[in-house]
Amino acid sequence: MSEWQMTMGWGVIGSRADTMSLYFDRPVGSGGSGPQFSEQTKLGDAGSTSWKDTQVTAVNHFRNAMNNEDASEYLHNRNDNSCLMVERYKSDGNADTDGVTVVNMGNQQSLAGISTKLDDGHLH
Repeated sequence: MSEWQMTMGWGVIGSRADTMSLYFDRPVGSGGSGPQFSEQTKLGDAGSTSWKDTQVTAVNHFRNAMNNEDASEYLHNRNDNSCLMVERYKSDGNADTDGVTVVNMGNQQSLAGISTKLDDGHLH
């Protein structure tokens, strides 16, 4: 898998409710177009820095903010199933307890006019 595919996969897995997810760092030179095990790193060496990617960290922040056992989850697939919206919400009139992650693995998508389960409020 490429780094981009791993990032998109983390967008889905990391934002879902009731998952026990952990983002693993790849060893240097492994995966993608390289071999599964490149044998270029030793135990304790830093590997790929993809865990620092702004998209990965945004999903981590979303996961932490939505870590509420009372929150519900709703999934939307758009058009050709290449765009997934993961809504996490608590219908309590407080927009701060709601959020959405959009994972788009296709072309440009219009999300205009989509109904959501989120409380009305402001964007962060």
